[in-house]
Amino acid sequence: MIIAEGASATLYTCTRRHGPVRYLLPMANIDLNLLTSLDALLAEGTVVGAARRLGLSASATSRTLARLRAATGDPLLVRAGRGLVPTPHATELRERVRDLAQDAQAVLRPVVALWISPS
Repeated sequence: MIIAEGASATLYTCTRRHGPVRYLLPMANIDLNLLTSLDALLAEGTVVGAARRLGLSASATSRTLARLRAATGDPLLVRAGRGLVPTPHATELRERVRDLAQDAQAVLRPVVALWISPS
């Protein structure tokens, strides 16, 4: 649940078993790992599947989903029976997020240079 939103930060709470936890997410310092996590969540459609793909625990991926929900102001994935289905907003974002995640990976991929010595 978003409590307050401003130009530089968003304050949100996530209800936990032991009570609400409040987070301040500075918008200027967005964690780009969220983009990779969102891509995995939307592609896999499950927290467990995304966790496996990311090499994280299911609980860590669940916490990341909570951060993504707060950052976007949308539930992104909601329960439907025993599974999760994307919200309309998440469905709109899916292709764009996939492209952005691939672009980020390409930008951060190590450069392999072929050096040819002058003869």
